[in-house]
Amino acid sequence: MPLEAQLKSQFQSLSNLIRRDSIDLTTQSGSGHPTTCLSAADLMTWLFFRELRLDAQNLDHPHADKYIFSKGHAAPLLYALMYRLGYLEEAELKTFRQIGSRLEGHPTLRLPGVVAATGSLGQGLSIGVGMAEVYKREKRDQKVYVLLGDGEINEGQVWEAAMLAGSLKVDNLVAIVDRNKIQQSNFCEGIVDAEPLHDKFTAFGWEVARINGHDHDAIAEVFARIRTHSGKPFAIIADTEKGFPVSFLSGKLKRHGVALKADEKVQAYAELPVGDDLDITAFTASKQTFAPVEKASVNIQHSLTGSEFDASKQHAARAAYGDALKTLGGQSELVWVVDGDVSNSTFSDRFAGAYPERHIECGIAEQNMISVGVGVAATGKVALANSFARFFERAFDQIEMGAYSKANLKVVGSHIGISIGEDGASQMAMADCGFMRAIPGAVVLCPSDYVSTFYLTQEILNHPGFCYMRTFRGNRPVLYPIDESFPLGGCKVLKASDSDKAVVVASGYVLHEALDAAKTLSEQGINLRVVDAYSLKPFPSEEIRRICEEVGGPAVFTLEDHYATGGLGDAVLEALNGSGIKVEKLAVTEFPESGKPEDLLAKYGIDAAALVKRVSEVLG
Repeated sequence: MPLEAQLKSQFQSLSNLIRRDSIDLTTQSGSGHPTTCLSAADLMTWLFFRELRLDAQNLDHPHADKYIFSKGHAAPLLYALMYRLGYLEEAELKTFRQIGSRLEGHPTLRLPGVVAATGSLGQGLSIGVGMAEVYKREKRDQKVYVLLGDGEINEGQVWEAAMLAGSLKVDNLVAIVDRNKIQQSNFCEGIVDAEPLHDKFTAFGWEVARINGHDHDAIAEVFARIRTHSGKPFAIIADTEKGFPVSFLSGKLKRHGVALKADEKVQAYAELPVGDDLDITAFTASKQTFAPVEKASVNIQHSLTGSEFDASKQHAARAAYGDALKTLGGQSELVWVVDGDVSNSTFSDRFAGAYPERHIECGIAEQNMISVGVGVAATGKVALANSFARFFERAFDQIEMGAYSKANLKVVGSHIGISIGEDGASQMAMADCGFMRAIPGAVVLCPSDYVSTFYLTQEILNHPGFCYMRTFRGNRPVLYPIDESFPLGGCKVLKASDSDKAVVVASGYVLHEALDAAKTLSEQGINLRVVDAYSLKPFPSEEIRRICEEVGGPAVFTLEDHYATGGLGDAVLEALNGSGIKVEKLAVTEFPESGKPEDLLAKYGIDAAALVKRVSEVLG
């Protein structure tokens, strides 16, 4: 049914006002993406003012509907909408793209209402899937709306998310594709032919509507249809014109990311009429008042008992993690898990079997899985993502953006290093510590036995922020008593004497090699102090330095199942910088191959024999 004339007139004026604001923001800063804002302005104006249920005071209210600008370069459009809805002051608009401003070039969590930082294209729909699935399972009536660019859908992750959304039937998720047909360097069809979009989304299990994204009647009608829709996620493919309706911008190439000059702004304003009778307050139907909600947090405290595992046997760290996840996950309904088809190898299947209502299987799509986890975390949950650690390296962008988004996300990677054996280099995480240690504020852990793995799992669940933990595949003896504690940023001295000649710092699987080497050297009259550096970040720099200076000697030795760059050896180097103590790094220095774990450790020089040889050479 066509809109009533007065309502349509108000809609047109407000859409043009939002377009003017978007132009103004980018012109004043001399940078930004005005044309992509103009193409989506009609759609987003109706959505924000008429459809979204927003709390009048708090855009972050957990019971409000959620929106994600996956095409984050349309940030000026978002800021214009927030300003006209009354969530931003006019003075703050003047700070767009300036240092210290909440109005950055792409949306970030510095601004209320933003659930995740966007701008690295292709991630927003996955985040939306995670959020929508939580709301659906908890039987909440919230919807999640995701705005995508038609260039953005070149990204494979978009289709991973679309496939998962259709499989899960998340019917509270709405994807809006701004089909303006122009990308940065060319027309879309001159880069990748994405059509037939309607058929593609339909094939993935979506309800699809294709509309003219500048037809106000069609926009109102499709959103009315969404209100009563159920059973499938909903995709709006909106045919628009980039730069619409400004004559010298609309449908024109080479205007992407180009701010208008002052005279062009004047000309554009003349083509964007705003009626004197515009009444934004009367047009607005989205703002309401939700009841206050107290924010929940996790505080899990569990002590191991002798009955929970056999300390006389050897255990894989991944198995200890699976046990911990099942046990600790039962203490808080905030704990959710996302998996990538290897849960029976990471042992996160133990959680999935116990709490299927809090487990999301994402299939072999690690980038999508991480962003789904970011979405789960954005609903207030503690999200744990599990896979082989090697596979997370392909998802580093998604992990970094999740950490940047302050997501309470825990990434746990199994099958680390050459110690996994016969599967070969494609399955071995050899650079993961370097990736993860580089992320500001990250926690990076490498446990060495059942007890440390169990308690470090508890630590990451209780820590409010991004954590990465690597777990090894093979079985190793239990090193610690069941009441040991493992604070973040700590380390443990496992062997020490008053006659120690040097220090060896190790972690994870090869810590056991370090202990074996220390035993052999002790029989030769050379005592080593052995330190378990289970916390790679925050790193116990002061404690490591104190230990090394106390023991003295010509060098400290580091042993790790990792490449020589970015891991434990580099952390010790940083800790000892300026001390004059030499660091002898034993790490993998070439691409590994398949073989038995013990043979690989020997070939690449990170077993007990290699450490004995190096210590003997250095100490003479």
